[in-house]
Amino acid sequence: MLKQFLNLLILGSCIVASISACGKSSQEENKKTPVDYTISVPIAGNSWVINHTNLNSEMITENGVSNWNNKESVIRTWFWVERAGEIQLGVRAKNASGESKVMFSFNNENKEIKLSNSDFSKLAIGSFTVAKSGYYYVDVKGVEKSGTTFGTFTDILIGGEVTSKPVICVKDDFYWGRRGPSVHLAIRFLKM
Repeated sequence: MLKQFLNLLILGSCIVASISACGKSSQEENKKTPVDYTISVPIAGNSWVINHTNLNSEMITENGVSNWNNKESVIRTWFWVERAGEIQLGVRAKNASGESKVMFSFNNENKEIKLSNSDFSKLAIGSFTVAKSGYYYVDVKGVEKSGTTFGTFTDILIGGEVTSKPVICVKDDFYWGRRGPSVHLAIRFLKM
């Protein structure tokens, strides 16, 4: 009886150990799985320097953000999400002039990333939660730099559950996206 109990105890321990090992390897595999960014929000048509508006035309061009050397400049990029859920944010960026740290803010959460790649790369910002559909924005601000600029970036990248429904932003005609719509009112006066 004692021998059977010990055999069952050993067998149970082996089963628990093997299940635990499988769980750990799949968790580690999930952490290493790259994010599938299916939406690209072009900086050129969806971003503004919000605290130094006179720098908009100097810093934001059809090629994205460049000439970014002022630590105080905050660049805001807008988009609309139709679905609540997890949102994975990334950025297509480079820094040919050295290394920099920049802070991205989304929904009152801050994530700092390092830019040191001399060629454009997709860099993960982080995973966040969107509570409901609506307009959202990502702010980016320079923290520190070793070169002349904080870097160049062209797109905010979006993946995750929110991409199963439309994510809306200005994709091309940046002139109209940055300018906004024209409104023409026609007023008819009643004859009395």
